[in-house]
Amino acid sequence: MQAKKFSVSLKRIYYLIYTAALILLFKSVLAAGLNYQYDIDELFHVQHIFLYSRSLLPFKDVFSIYSPLFHYLLMPVMRIAGFTFSGIYLLRIIMAIGFLVRILFSFLIVKKIFNLRTALVFLPLFLLDPLSNFSAFQVRPDNFMILSFTSAFYLLIIFFSLRKNILLFFSAALFSLSLIFSLKIAPSVAVILLFTVFSLRKNYKTLVLFILGFSLPLLLFYFVFFLLGLSGQMIRQIFIDSRIILNSLLFPGKMSGFFKPNNHFIYGAMGKPLTWYLLMALPFLTLAGIILSFTKLFKHHNKLSVQLAAVLAVVLLVQLYSLKSLYSFYIQYFLTISWLVSLFAAFFISCAGNLLKNNKINFLFHIVLLIIFLIVAKSQIPGNYYRAGIDHKNFITRMNYYWQFIPENEPTFPNFLFRKLAHPITYGLFPGDIPPQIYKKLPDISESLEKNKVKYILLNEYTLGFLPEAEQKYIRDNYSLYSYEYGIWVKN
Repeated sequence: MQAKKFSVSLKRIYYLIYTAALILLFKSVLAAGLNYQYDIDELFHVQHIFLYSRSLLPFKDVFSIYSPLFHYLLMPVMRIAGFTFSGIYLLRIIMAIGFLVRILFSFLIVKKIFNLRTALVFLPLFLLDPLSNFSAFQVRPDNFMILSFTSAFYLLIIFFSLRKNILLFFSAALFSLSLIFSLKIAPSVAVILLFTVFSLRKNYKTLVLFILGFSLPLLLFYFVFFLLGLSGQMIRQIFIDSRIILNSLLFPGKMSGFFKPNNHFIYGAMGKPLTWYLLMALPFLTLAGIILSFTKLFKHHNKLSVQLAAVLAVVLLVQLYSLKSLYSFYIQYFLTISWLVSLFAAFFISCAGNLLKNNKINFLFHIVLLIIFLIVAKSQIPGNYYRAGIDHKNFITRMNYYWQFIPENEPTFPNFLFRKLAHPITYGLFPGDIPPQIYKKLPDISESLEKNKVKYILLNEYTLGFLPEAEQKYIRDNYSLYSYEYGIWVKN
């Protein structure tokens, strides 16, 4: 009897230490995400919110390769908070809340498909993976995309358990919304659609309901732009122009680049910190977990949880193949797969523990896992706080200089953060990344400058050289360089 009480006490201590470490780790992840220096990509999306709040139309007044749904949803927040860095920080808090909800849904998905033990292994793996939370707090549609996807998949699991059609309808609608937020998730959604349609093929009414739920958001989105007379522009810019720009980037990113050591922006330390070694081990653990899930499918192919695990394995493989085939890769693309990488790594580790039938040895195995978690977390928590403290005062000072120099209602070219638009190309797009075929589809820069009476050009000699030659000549003939340091040209 006393031995049993001692065992219970040990487990309580184990979970107390685990929970405390997890809270401290999450707190550091939260600090790093909220306070990390502003990224040009998220300011690009913030500027879209600003421009749309000024009644400019996407795909007409504003050239955009993104659906505006994300920007319109956040517009009321910025209108209340103000278009300032304080307002942007509030948006990051919203992203943080979304991140927390996404972790909850991911945890519940792992618990439903596998078990609680696997879900408890998943949490630290996910929070320790620097690629899984680097972009998770930034103001970008990718975060709403993956939140919609994970919540949709959770509702789908619950539907298969309870068979309540309302759950299926909302699940389908959320999958559709994830696509509207960003097309990056399209391969994953395609796999889910095929699986669900196949599973419901004998239940015609339920299948129709699922298709209706999925189609409705897409049709409403299209219908809005059809009424505005912008459906053609919307399709061209989101589906065609986005591909042209992605394949023409001057400095394309590569997936392998994010796995290199000596990157304090990602790992919070130079050299090879413990999280770097974890990142190197994750693909092997994940692959082992995927193989195990397929092995279980062959043995228990009629079991729903086994089927769902295999579906997620296919989702991961298809999504990874899609990302690897891209000409350019950026760290936010990991959002589509990082949770699945941690999921299958956790599954393999949990299965390894299940092989140990002796209770004492099994408990010892989990003690070792906890010690490894504590050691890696002890290494990573200071790294997260280091990332939170990376100084970007020079950037803030530079932005404030522009805002003080350029009156609030003055348009600029290129467009500047929280300033009026003079040409459809918005703030955050590097001139060298815009190919000639895109410029040809847009109004001439010189005509836009004349029409909007633009007084300020914000280009240095390097970026000016990427414009069409005729536009370069127009700027040199009609503007004078005011500040070499800040790249400000003023109308003659």
